[in-house]
Amino acid sequence: MRNLFYFLLLLIISCKPAVEEKAKVVSPIDVQNKTIFQQDDVFVDNQFEGARANDFLKLTDTSYQIIVKPENTPVNKSAWFAFKIWSQKKRKAVIALKYTEHSHRFIPKTSMDGLVWTPMKKADYKVDTANQSVLLYLNLTPEKRWISAQELITTSSNDKWMDQLSSKEFVAKSTVGKSVLNKDISLLTIKEGNPTKSIVIVGRQHPPEVPGGSIALMSFVERL
Repeated sequence: MRNLFYFLLLLIISCKPAVEEKAKVVSPIDVQNKTIFQQDDVFVDNQFEGARANDFLKLTDTSYQIIVKPENTPVNKSAWFAFKIWSQKKRKAVIALKYTEHSHRFIPKTSMDGLVWTPMKKADYKVDTANQSVLLYLNLTPEKRWISAQELITTSSNDKWMDQLSSKEFVAKSTVGKSVLNKDISLLTIKEGNPTKSIVIVGRQHPPEVPGGSIALMSFVERL
């Protein structure tokens, strides 16, 4: 199949704000403060790539709130969150994710290493659409746990994947532009011979589109 087509793979990792008909003003990029939050003996970390947690507040002795803000607006209606959480000792806690824009969409995923992910059981979270929030019922320990809207396939992991593909003689990697945060927008050119036709494949315009925009797209391209 490679000798029939000229494949261009454009992976746009950074999110470009969705443009709505009535939206005329795009707000500035809000770069979150990368830090480790602490309330009592509970910690929340947003310092890793792909993290999103803008603040961490105490509500009661057993409940806390994580504020989640988009980088800017208008934005795709898919609130993104990702953080690590742990406590100094074993304890139960209720974590409320509070979205400043839109409401909860994704089944929360958990991981102990940032690589292998498991969807949370329905009994372990409750969505409150009216208040743009979701409650997570957690058993915290000193061991750090990742919680994210989707599996983390970051810019770095995408670059590594593209570099591996570009080691093949019929694949070339290049940069076709920059995102609004000045990150490279990468292009894979896959071809053999001198094809006269081409197919352009675009994926992951919005960060939450991991299942189709990254996982399925990667499998498709590797199959080619």
